[in-house]
Amino acid sequence: WDLKILATDISLNALRSAKNGIYTSMSIKNIPEDWRKKYFHPYSNTKDLWQVSDPIRQNVEFRYHNLMDDFTFKKKFDLIVCRNVMIYFDDDTKAEICRKFYDAMEEGGFCPHFHLSLQSGCNATLKRMNRKYTAEEYFEKCALLRMYFSDPALTTDVIVGFPGETEEEFAQSRAFVDKVNFYETH
Repeated sequence: WDLKILATDISLNALRSAKNGIYTSMSIKNIPEDWRKKYFHPYSNTKDLWQVSDPIRQNVEFRYHNLMDDFTFKKKFDLIVCRNVMIYFDDDTKAEICRKFYDAMEEGGFCPHFHLSLQSGCNATLKRMNRKYTAEEYFEKCALLRMYFSDPALTTDVIVGFPGETEEEFAQSRAFVDKVNFYETH
């Protein structure tokens, strides 16, 4: 395999931190133990800090990139991972970024995970939360992702017991979550 990883961010501080590859024990606790032993080593003789192994870090190129800019990468990608980014954009921008991801991927490429913050599947509750979208608009965005990407893992977070939420609104939100069929819900 000729494996190269391109890691991008708009934040130079985030890029510096990622390039250093130093994590607390708590932040890597869910990584299987055999992977931790293989791909991490203690950092600077401390028990709480771990660093990604040199062979892994040497295969990652860190680069500034704003998703609002054109994608001018040299090659198309086999895999795109986008985490905790889409929540910051309006609906039109989210759709445009999904199209950019699709255009930047090799045929048969894979974009496995999108986290889209739902908060509630009930329009009345969303309105009280001052959200600028409806459950129906949210569902359309999920359908758009499923149209562009083969079997993406869609994850979300939901607020339960928001002030004023009735049992009926909770039931409506729960039914909506079931309808979307998320890979994981927080």
